[in-house]
Amino acid sequence: MSNINICIYRFGRKRLSLIFCFLYTICCLTKLSSSFNILLAGRILGGISTSILFSVFESWYLHQHSTVHKFPMEWTAVTFSKATFFNGVIAIFAGVVADIGADRLGFGPVTPFMIAVPCLGFAAWIIYSTWEENHGVQQMNWRGSCLEGFDTIMKNSHIHALGWVQSIFEANM
Repeated sequence: MSNINICIYRFGRKRLSLIFCFLYTICCLTKLSSSFNILLAGRILGGISTSILFSVFESWYLHQHSTVHKFPMEWTAVTFSKATFFNGVIAIFAGVVADIGADRLGFGPVTPFMIAVPCLGFAAWIIYSTWEENHGVQQMNWRGSCLEGFDTIMKNSHIHALGWVQSIFEANM
């Protein structure tokens, strides 16, 4: 079991989502500094936040979908495809807003991070006021779980290739 899964079980997905909003807000604010140590701390907080971002939100949704509301799992594919599509649309819109903000707000190249701060605050408020907490199920044999996952990755060439492509893409980003 990965460290993030241990955190999900221990703290809960709602709480970790709020922690994401808080940590990434601090990460964004560190961009205003010219101190190497503060910028380094911001990068570390950004890495932790990204790990939370890529696991907790989907886990929360899947738990609510399948366990709380008992909807068919087939519906998740539709939800994730719509989420992927609108994520692209929102990314384009965010790029335009960031460009306009960079011209008018006076923060220069850190403008997108400053615009993100109130958005993260709004997201935290939505999460806090509307989400139910869920913790998931703790797996007792984390070593076996990790080995099973590793074995699945190594035996399936499509998953293995996808992992390499994603790693190379994220390294460039």
